[in-house]
Amino acid sequence: MSDVPVRLERVETIDSTNAELMRREVHGSDDTVRALWAQQQTAGRGRQGRVWHSRPQDAITLSVACDLSAPVSALLGLPLAIGVALAEVLQRAGAALWIKWPNDLYRIEQGLPHKVGGILTEVKALGAGRHRVVSGFGLNLFAPPQALSPSASNPTPAPAGALFAPQARARIDRERLAQDLADAVAEVMLRYPTEGLTPWFEAWSRLDLLAGRAITVHHPDGRSEPAQAQGIDAQGALLILDTQGAARALTSAEVSVRLQD
Repeated sequence: MSDVPVRLERVETIDSTNAELMRREVHGSDDTVRALWAQQQTAGRGRQGRVWHSRPQDAITLSVACDLSAPVSALLGLPLAIGVALAEVLQRAGAALWIKWPNDLYRIEQGLPHKVGGILTEVKALGAGRHRVVSGFGLNLFAPPQALSPSASNPTPAPAGALFAPQARARIDRERLAQDLADAVAEVMLRYPTEGLTPWFEAWSRLDLLAGRAITVHHPDGRSEPAQAQGIDAQGALLILDTQGAARALTSAEVSVRLQD
């Protein structure tokens, strides 16, 4: 990746940064990276159609896009690598984080997990083997708003938390942080098609919120089952032990998971 920072375009209000970058015309060559930071999103989205709400001065809502010559099958673990990159930038800024498979950032507050951010990575075919990859994320920097609305598979979302205490406002430079986050995501996008999840696998294992813990697996047909999380495989699938002691690998397209109370 170039040492030149990604150009970060900033707008005051937009429906969705992911949607806007998906709408834009194809231009430039492979490895052309675009980043869009909105102070306010009116239709921000989370995974599985959930709605993300944010307050301008308390959050960062940002998307990064790159057109790549890579099959979708080569990008399956990309959201996990992006989660690691975001977590590492935020850790350097002073926030201790965990990642909940496949794409949520958490802090542990008073012994309980609180969601502080979410990632939505989408892929669109451009033809001739090329794909546009857009990864958007919403982060609660300070006192959080109502973050995620309920969904059919998750009627009681985890309580929202904040990355930083209110007194940290004076030291957190939102513009510098947004640029650092955009640069980190762009680097992952450019490296992932050839390197896969390997460079980020060890860090993911250290940051894994679910590993070894009891979870509930929710299936698209409405079924749910208890299991124990066992980390991830080399492609980013969730490894579980079911109640029969059988080991299985699940993809985020197949299931969603929650920690058991």
